[in-house]
Amino acid sequence: MRRTREHTGSVDITTAMNSLLAGLTDEEKKLGLSTELPATTGKAVAVLDVIVMPEDVKPPDSKWGVFQVYCTALASRATVAGVAPVPDGMCP
Repeated sequence: MRRTREHTGSVDITTAMNSLLAGLTDEEKKLGLSTELPATTGKAVAVLDVIVMPEDVKPPDSKWGVFQVYCTALASRATVAGVAPVPDGMCP
């Protein structure tokens, strides 16, 4: 199931990544959605076409966590420092 959230205007990669890092909303939890990324109040920043994650967030080590981060970045043609591309991964 894909997460969707209301935003006004276009959503850049930094906004998308920070929404992912903010964790699930109560409504998303009720729907049974899950994430393997730890929620943080730290913010990701974009430097050219690379996403720099907050200091308190380690690169994901699970396949699902890598998939979430990689596909979020791929949507904006960006890469995430420390996260390898998903092998044979198809992003929605």
